[in-house]
Amino acid sequence: MRNYSKTVGALAVASFMVGHAGAEIEGQVGVGYSNEYVFRGYDMAEDLIDASVDLGWDMGRFALSAGAWYGAAQDGFDGEELNELRVYAEAATELGAGLSGRVGVIHYDRDSYYIDAYPLENATEVYFGLSYELPFYGISSDLTYYWDVDGDNDGYLELGLGKHVAINDCWSADFGGKLGYLVEQGGFSHATVKAALNYHFSQTATVSGFVSHVWELDELEGSAGSFRSFDGYDESNSLFGGVGLTVSF
Repeated sequence: MRNYSKTVGALAVASFMVGHAGAEIEGQVGVGYSNEYVFRGYDMAEDLIDASVDLGWDMGRFALSAGAWYGAAQDGFDGEELNELRVYAEAATELGAGLSGRVGVIHYDRDSYYIDAYPLENATEVYFGLSYELPFYGISSDLTYYWDVDGDNDGYLELGLGKHVAINDCWSADFGGKLGYLVEQGGFSHATVKAALNYHFSQTATVSGFVSHVWELDELEGSAGSFRSFDGYDESNSLFGGVGLTVSF
């Protein structure tokens, strides 16, 4: 994979932030395992091992962030291994009345035997999002539109809902759901729910276990129909889970 230049790009963003923010930089590193790799409703592969690093700079009214994620999974399309690197950057701001907006870019570098098959192709996306905390039960909401700038863009819109529950000083839980919509096709692609239990064994380190279920909806079934013949693609609804460790600094 041609990962070197993209990793350097992420580090360059981080260097710029350090040079201008002094001690205001915050970050997080993480590693994890999931028995399935599910991307926007697609059951892509099995036995995903991933690692990530994220950096953030709070400028007051504005916030900048950047990071990278790397995952390796088995038994993907046609039984092949799937390796993926994502590098991303984002700028966010408060818009008032509890509403915040953000714009960002994600580059996907994917190494797979069947590299030309969507959604495995290398891609760069620009995205635009709005977030709002609903005035009941502390539920957060998020609406994001992703635009693929490398080629034909079908447009992907995702609505997310989330709830964080602090149980005590050591334990917390997170609950969430996502609904995907394929804009050009004009229909819903998937619905996904997730529950996670977190153990905070220090002020900076957390171990989390999660379980998630994804339902494939009509438009995802139609757009993915040409890939049914490949070993490793699961067209049915999926129940999967995993565990991860994160350390903040």
